[in-house]
Amino acid sequence: MSSDQQRLVKPVRWAARAVGIVVLVFFLTMLVGETVVSVQEEGLQAISAEGLFIVVPVVIALAAFVISWWWERAGGFLLVLAYLVLSLSPTIRALLNGEGLRFFSGMWLFGLPFFVAGVLFLICSWLSRKASPSAPPPTPVS
Repeated sequence: MSSDQQRLVKPVRWAARAVGIVVLVFFLTMLVGETVVSVQEEGLQAISAEGLFIVVPVVIALAAFVISWWWERAGGFLLVLAYLVLSLSPTIRALLNGEGLRFFSGMWLFGLPFFVAGVLFLICSWLSRKASPSAPPPTPVS
């Protein structure tokens, strides 16, 4: 492992975390604000299956950001998975409602920050694994 790769781990980690913090604050603000306004105006009828196709992947992605602070590989994988689910959820909803195959390109852009942060966390995890020497096997306790 070269010293260049070791020096690269920390900036990549903090870039992923910075993207995560910005996205976390933005989406939490949007999620809470929309939920409060909708429930105040329409009551609990405002919560629909259509809205859940967006809310559930966003909540999973926000949880993945929290997970990625401690487990970069797992969090990165979950963020990329959340991006795919979030990007494809309107298309899946359209297929389930019999509207035919429709592609919603805006959702690919909407979820892009999740993908960017997920890939950065996966890169950081990969670089960290290459940087750490393999540990000797644990000795059994007698």
